[in-house]
Amino acid sequence: MKTLKTVFALLSLLLVVSVVDVKANNNEDVKVKIEKYITELKLDDNQSKQAREIGVKYAELIQAADNREDKKKYKEELDAKIKEILTEEQYAQYKRLVAKEKRETQSMKTGTRDSK
Repeated sequence: MKTLKTVFALLSLLLVVSVVDVKANNNEDVKVKIEKYITELKLDDNQSKQAREIGVKYAELIQAADNREDKKKYKEELDAKIKEILTEEQYAQYKRLVAKEKRETQSMKTGTRDSK
């Protein structure tokens, strides 16, 4: 019985560590993506600071959302906040980058390649 408790405790610990690791990796992925956008959109220092804050905040909200409606709501809020800090030209380029990323993600899921 003691061995069973020990095994259960170790499995529980492993699960917790795995979840924490996944969240850490997701946070790093978000930060990398934000930096990519900052570079490609040529944001100034003020825009960059705001983009980092907004991006991290909404990435956490989206990841924690329990349902599609909440995720959609947070994505729309994120888009509105981003639009506020970008010029019209930067925002248009941002929307193109997001659309391209979405196509690439879809093609990875379906196993096809999109050359657009």
